[in-house]
Amino acid sequence: MALVRADDVRRLYEKLRQGYGQRVLHRLVPGAAARTRAAWQHTASAPKHWGSLRAVEQRWHRRITGTDERLHAYTLRTHFGGRTGLTALALGCGTGGNERRWAETGAFARIDAYDLSPERIN
Repeated sequence: MALVRADDVRRLYEKLRQGYGQRVLHRLVPGAAARTRAAWQHTASAPKHWGSLRAVEQRWHRRITGTDERLHAYTLRTHFGGRTGLTALALGCGTGGNERRWAETGAFARIDAYDLSPERIN
């Protein structure tokens, strides 16, 4: 038993040519909110950028700070004068790795972090 017949494909092609693409896609693809949730619900993924490599990150720290000092500590020392009790807002925090690094500096009294995906927040 065929789920998709040649005639179905021909009709789909004709509808797309007639400019009904949005209507057809709307029926085939879930709504924008569902697509967004599905795209951002994953929590584990391999590094996608060469800058995620530890050796590259360490080299950047040395090039930017002149030492092996972490960028977060360097930024706080040079641009915030070592102040403490700071507050921060992080939109689109994902799993919160960057926010945890800021928290490790001890300079923040509060960091509010938000993401569209409850799975990533958890």
